[in-house]
Amino acid sequence: MIVAITNCKAMKQDYACSVDEMYSKSYVYRAQREFFNEAYDKYLIFSAKYGLISPNKIIKPYDLALQSKIGRVNVTNSLNTEQKEQLFEKVEKQLIELFNIVDEVHFHTSNIY
Repeated sequence: MIVAITNCKAMKQDYACSVDEMYSKSYVYRAQREFFNEAYDKYLIFSAKYGLISPNKIIKPYDLALQSKIGRVNVTNSLNTEQKEQLFEKVEKQLIELFNIVDEVHFHTSNIY
Protein backbone atom coordinates (compact mmCIF):
# COMPACT_ATOMS: atom_id res chain seq x y z
CA MET A 1 0.00 0.00 0.00
CA ILE A 2 1.27 3.48 -0.90
CA VAL A 3 0.04 6.48 1.09
CA ALA A 4 0.30 10.19 0.32
CA ILE A 5 0.46 12.89 2.98
CA THR A 6 -0.35 16.53 2.33
CA ASN A 7 -0.69 19.49 4.67
CA CYS A 8 -3.88 21.23 5.76
CA LYS A 9 -5.11 24.35 3.99
CA ALA A 10 -5.93 27.82 5.29
CA MET A 11 -9.26 27.94 3.46
CA LYS A 12 -11.77 25.94 5.51
CA GLN A 13 -15.49 25.52 5.97
CA ASP A 14 -16.95 27.27 9.02
CA TYR A 15 -18.83 24.23 10.37
CA ALA A 16 -18.00 20.75 11.60
CA CYS A 17 -17.70 18.28 8.71
CA SER A 18 -15.45 15.65 7.20
CA VAL A 19 -11.83 16.59 6.62
CA ASP A 20 -12.43 16.25 2.89
CA GLU A 21 -15.28 18.76 2.99
CA MET A 22 -13.42 21.05 5.43
CA TYR A 23 -10.56 21.67 2.99
CA SER A 24 -12.61 21.46 -0.22
CA LYS A 25 -12.83 25.27 -0.39
CA SER A 26 -9.17 25.19 -1.45
CA TYR A 27 -8.53 24.72 -5.17
CA VAL A 28 -5.11 23.27 -4.34
CA TYR A 29 -6.66 20.67 -2.04
CA ARG A 30 -9.26 19.68 -4.64
CA ALA A 31 -6.53 19.21 -7.27
CA GLN A 32 -4.38 17.23 -4.82
CA ARG A 33 -7.35 15.06 -3.83
CA GLU A 34 -8.03 14.22 -7.46
CA PHE A 35 -4.38 13.27 -7.99
CA PHE A 36 -4.17 11.26 -4.75
CA ASN A 37 -7.33 9.32 -5.57
CA GLU A 38 -5.83 8.36 -8.94
CA ALA A 39 -2.25 7.66 -7.88
CA TYR A 40 -2.41 6.36 -4.29
CA ASP A 41 -4.17 3.74 -2.24
CA LYS A 42 -4.86 6.24 0.52
CA TYR A 43 -4.02 9.79 1.56
CA LEU A 44 -3.83 11.64 4.88
CA ILE A 45 -3.71 15.30 5.82
CA PHE A 46 -1.18 16.76 8.26
CA SER A 47 -3.26 19.19 10.31
CA ALA A 48 -1.69 21.80 12.59
CA LYS A 49 -4.44 21.00 15.10
CA TYR A 50 -5.23 17.31 14.68
CA GLY A 51 -2.00 15.71 13.45
CA LEU A 52 -2.39 13.12 10.67
CA ILE A 53 -6.05 12.70 9.80
CA SER A 54 -8.00 10.77 7.20
CA PRO A 55 -10.34 12.57 4.75
CA ASN A 56 -13.46 10.98 6.25
CA LYS A 57 -12.81 12.05 9.88
CA ILE A 58 -15.25 14.65 11.20
CA ILE A 59 -13.51 17.73 12.59
CA LYS A 60 -14.42 21.21 13.77
CA PRO A 61 -13.09 24.33 12.04
CA TYR A 62 -9.88 25.78 13.40
CA ASP A 63 -7.42 28.53 12.61
CA LEU A 64 -3.86 27.50 13.44
CA ALA A 65 -0.52 27.76 11.70
CA LEU A 66 2.83 26.11 12.34
CA GLN A 67 4.88 29.24 11.79
CA SER A 68 4.54 32.75 13.17
CA LYS A 69 5.68 34.24 9.88
CA ILE A 70 5.03 33.07 6.34
CA GLY A 71 7.20 34.99 3.92
CA ARG A 72 6.94 38.59 5.07
CA VAL A 73 3.49 38.14 6.62
CA ASN A 74 3.18 37.79 10.40
CA VAL A 75 0.75 35.09 11.50
CA THR A 76 -1.10 35.69 14.77
CA ASN A 77 -2.59 32.22 15.12
CA SER A 78 0.62 30.19 15.18
CA LEU A 79 1.44 27.37 17.56
CA ASN A 80 3.91 28.17 20.30
CA THR A 81 7.02 26.04 20.86
CA GLU A 82 5.37 23.73 23.41
CA GLN A 83 2.33 23.19 21.18
CA LYS A 84 4.57 22.38 18.22
CA GLU A 85 6.55 19.87 20.28
CA GLN A 86 3.31 18.16 21.37
CA LEU A 87 2.03 18.08 17.78
CA PHE A 88 5.30 16.70 16.41
CA GLU A 89 5.43 14.00 19.11
CA LYS A 90 1.89 12.96 18.17
CA VAL A 91 2.69 12.92 14.45
CA GLU A 92 5.91 11.00 15.02
CA LYS A 93 3.91 8.25 16.77
CA GLN A 94 1.33 8.28 13.97
CA LEU A 95 4.07 7.98 11.33
CA ILE A 96 5.75 5.07 13.13
CA GLU A 97 2.40 3.25 13.20
CA LEU A 98 1.82 4.08 9.54
CA PHE A 99 5.28 2.91 8.43
CA ASN A 100 4.56 -0.43 10.10
CA ILE A 101 1.49 -1.13 7.94
CA VAL A 102 2.25 0.43 4.52
CA ASP A 103 4.88 -0.11 1.84
CA GLU A 104 5.60 3.54 1.05
CA VAL A 105 4.68 7.03 2.24
CA HIS A 106 5.03 10.01 -0.11
CA PHE A 107 4.99 13.52 1.33
CA HIS A 108 3.30 16.27 -0.72
CA THR A 109 3.71 19.05 1.83
CA SER A 110 5.05 22.57 1.87
CA ASN A 111 8.49 23.12 3.41
CA ILE A 112 6.86 24.39 6.62
CA TYR A 113 5.69 20.87 7.35
